[in-house]
Amino acid sequence: MSRFGKHLMAGAVALGLIVVAPANSRAQDQTNYWWTGAAANGGIWETTGNWLATNNMTATAYPNVNIDSAVFTNAGAYSVSINSGDTITISNATFDCTTGGTATVTLTINGSGELNADGDPTGFSVAQGSNTTVTLYLAGGTGALNTGLYVANDLEVGHDGIGTLIFTNGLVTAVNPAVVQIGTGTGQGTVILTGPNTYLNTYQIAVGNTNVSYGNTLIVSNSASITCSSTFRVGCSSGSASSNNELIVIDGGLVNITAGAPFTVGNRGTVEGTLAYNNTIMVGNAGVIDIADHTIVVGNAATLETHLSCSTCAASGTYATDNVFQVQAGGTVSNATQICITGANTLQLYGGYFGGGIFPSTANYYLGNITNFGVFEGWGVLAGSLNNGSNTFNNALGFIAVSNQVAPLVLSNSFTTASNTVMQIALGTNYYPIAVGLGQSDPPGTPLVTNNNLVLYGTIDFVNSGGFAPGTYTLFTYPPSLIVSNNLPAPLGTLINSNQFIVAPVIGTVPNSAYTYKISTNTSGQINLIVGCTNCPPFVITSISRTNANLGNGNTDILLQFNTTGAVDRVWAGPGTANGSYTTNGMTPLTSITVNSTTTNYVDPAGATNQPARYYHISSP
Repeated sequence: MSRFGKHLMAGAVALGLIVVAPANSRAQDQTNYWWTGAAANGGIWETTGNWLATNNMTATAYPNVNIDSAVFTNAGAYSVSINSGDTITISNATFDCTTGGTATVTLTINGSGELNADGDPTGFSVAQGSNTTVTLYLAGGTGALNTGLYVANDLEVGHDGIGTLIFTNGLVTAVNPAVVQIGTGTGQGTVILTGPNTYLNTYQIAVGNTNVSYGNTLIVSNSASITCSSTFRVGCSSGSASSNNELIVIDGGLVNITAGAPFTVGNRGTVEGTLAYNNTIMVGNAGVIDIADHTIVVGNAATLETHLSCSTCAASGTYATDNVFQVQAGGTVSNATQICITGANTLQLYGGYFGGGIFPSTANYYLGNITNFGVFEGWGVLAGSLNNGSNTFNNALGFIAVSNQVAPLVLSNSFTTASNTVMQIALGTNYYPIAVGLGQSDPPGTPLVTNNNLVLYGTIDFVNSGGFAPGTYTLFTYPPSLIVSNNLPAPLGTLINSNQFIVAPVIGTVPNSAYTYKISTNTSGQINLIVGCTNCPPFVITSISRTNANLGNGNTDILLQFNTTGAVDRVWAGPGTANGSYTTNGMTPLTSITVNSTTTNYVDPAGATNQPARYYHISSP
């Protein structure tokens, strides 16, 4: 049988599945084997004394024919091992328990051993029965990476029970048309892949496979890896939706998706009226999701949005809200062609890398352009464009919240905002401009940077991140070489190579309504916000007086009061000269004050005890 590329899988999961061959599907009757696992037999698969055959008869063989079925229903904790060099070929394997029971099973496939469940109709299952709790620890041994667990049909974890699969070593291959289904009936599943020698190769993955299963989890960590050769969904199957599911890729974990329909967190269900909410994908700390040249959808792939190519999307009437794709610092999501955030769903970039890139096997650019009809928030690196979209058909209006007081948001290509969308920018003493690079070819393979735009319509809200005051704030930077600088037929300010440069936003909410606000493009390579204060008082010290603010000093403290227009003020002090004059060169700084209003004050403890005179100076650097 053919094998797929290797990848990792680790975690704690309870799996449940019982496979029954359809009538007349085999040339001979299927034999079901139930594990008894007598301790004296060491838990070895190939020991016949560990099995009961169909009709509760003592087994004369162990399951090792492709029509045989292996069923594990023991409660408690026990282990099963397959000897190195042995290939066990069966119809299916089911790890289950009696209703209301709990089982913890450790399955070890030693060395070059293999368990081949050819699947009729289901190849491998954990926690099939209702009200059961099953945890399966799976290790594939230390043999060649083409050994381990091989499933020719579905691998199910948490069918109607609570199932956990923790895979710590070796190879699991689930071939086409096999689907790794986590939460397949009314149950709940968890799959954890962990360890650098842990690989899962599969055709499709669905985390939350039905609309009555929720709270399912897939974790890929500690350099484990997954290769998925077709569709990967979190929060739905191709038929229905699910909620409160999550995919976590951390600590060097890798998910490699090589083909298929859009990679979705939310809803791709075809059943009218199904809901998908609170589903989450989180990538961080050297975790990687690599997508070979196709689309990401955050929310509802059944909603055809502008710029979203989805010929296989489901009909209308499905819903997806509060689904989140989060990329933390050190996380990478790369080689996507386009990304759509649908209304009421969120993409959070918290210091990672997200979007397109150069796919090594083809050396082509994948643009990773984002169309946002929901919420984009954060900072980090976007390989592609960020387009804040407006879709009046379903009233989906994009919102962008840039956390630029933490670190910069850097884009390789365009930044655009539609006329009825909103962007929020934090400004203050410390902040970072949004860097629009306009660097990738569009479309890929063309020699010039074309169809890349810096277009600002809509509304920009400004919030105070600390120390906001009148001055000039650089909102965006861009390569000035891309601006037309002479009287060409294109309007002055148009980007070369058919790009657009339009700056016409509306200023919305502001930190201080007493200030004046103006957006300026007069400086090449920058879009600036100029904050003024026509009615602000002059920058002067208005009062110097004694106070007893510090009671231990009597009445010897000095209270300074002053007007200011700065973001940060420094208070200086120094002694007078012998003739009573002073010089600022001899003054030393006492403190720095973050300014939040047009007037402020400072108490100099025991300042009145300095003889014969003490002078003060306020500066706003």
